[in-house]
Amino acid sequence: MRFVSKRLEPRYVMIPEDRIIDEQRRVQRIKGKKAEFHNHQYFTDDPEMIDFLLNHQAYGIEFVSDQPEAPVKNVRPPDIPVPAWETDDVLRKEMEKAKKEAVPMIQGAMSTGQATQPPQVAVVTKEQVVQLIEEKMTSLNDKLDNLILVLSAEKAPAIEKPKPKKEFHCPICRAEFRSGVEVGKHKKQAHPSN
Repeated sequence: MRFVSKRLEPRYVMIPEDRIIDEQRRVQRIKGKKAEFHNHQYFTDDPEMIDFLLNHQAYGIEFVSDQPEAPVKNVRPPDIPVPAWETDDVLRKEMEKAKKEAVPMIQGAMSTGQATQPPQVAVVTKEQVVQLIEEKMTSLNDKLDNLILVLSAEKAPAIEKPKPKKEFHCPICRAEFRSGVEVGKHKKQAHPSN
């Protein structure tokens, strides 16, 4: 069977490839099953692949079968019974029943004067629409302004002051350094005996 795709070379995976490690710690590849289109076409005689492609969600959208005798995709699973309203005979009977019930109700309402009048459609001018939009925008802007005032009135977090630089001193000569590593180097060079 031949399938034709809109796209040049799509790939539809039926069974993905997999790898397992056997007892001897060798990697074994499990070959998957996929339909790879080449130049918009895919040919197969495999009934499983044909069934997979005919029931794929992209069938009829991304690709089609060019053979008219291809079976149509199942819409309803076979184990779910067809509802009664989907059969023509039951549908026709229901329509006749509804018509028989509706006609006396309409005639009775018309004879008593209770028939409903068609609803009146209000005509709105362009100016009324513009005015309504301006009112809504004004109220929205007022709400935003109030929100900004409330948020700005809240106390901002305090800015942390920078930490004072820590000073390191030589215990022997009281020389000042930026780090403890520099103090250690100084002690090795200037005071090797201590």
